[in-house]
Amino acid sequence: MADIVSIAFGAIATTQKTSIALFKFTRGCKEARDDLAGIAQQLSELTLVLELIKESSDVAPESLPEALQAQLKAMLASCEKLVQDIEKLVASCNGRTGALQWTLLKKEKVTAMGASLEAFKGGLNLALDTANLFVPLVSFLLYT
Repeated sequence: MADIVSIAFGAIATTQKTSIALFKFTRGCKEARDDLAGIAQQLSELTLVLELIKESSDVAPESLPEALQAQLKAMLASCEKLVQDIEKLVASCNGRTGALQWTLLKKEKVTAMGASLEAFKGGLNLALDTANLFVPLVSFLLYT
C-alpha cells in the first residue's frame, strides 16, 4: 500500500508542476487563457482527490483488498501520465509561433485530454469512496 502513497505523491507533484506550466503558458499566450481555465480547474480538483487518496491510504493500508489496491495504482499511474502529456503538449507551443500552434494544432488535443482528466477524477473519486466504505466494514466485521 505504500506504493499507492508514493504514486499519489508523484501524481500530486506532477499535477502541481503542470498547473504552473499552464499558468506560465497562458501568461504568454492570451489566446489559450479561456481554453486552459477549465483544465487548470480540473487539475486543482484532481490535486484535492489525490491528497485525499494519499491520506486515506496512510490510515488503513492493509484493509483494502489487493484488487482495489492494484486498480488504484494503475489509475494513479495512468492519470499521472495524462497530466505529464498535457504539460508536454502545452510546452511544445513555444516561441513566436506558440499562439498559432496552440490555435491550429494543440487546442483540440488538450480539450480531449481534459475530458480524460475529468474521467480519471471521477474514477479516482469512486475508488476513494469505495476504499472509505470498505475500511469501516472490515473493522466492523473484525471486531463484532
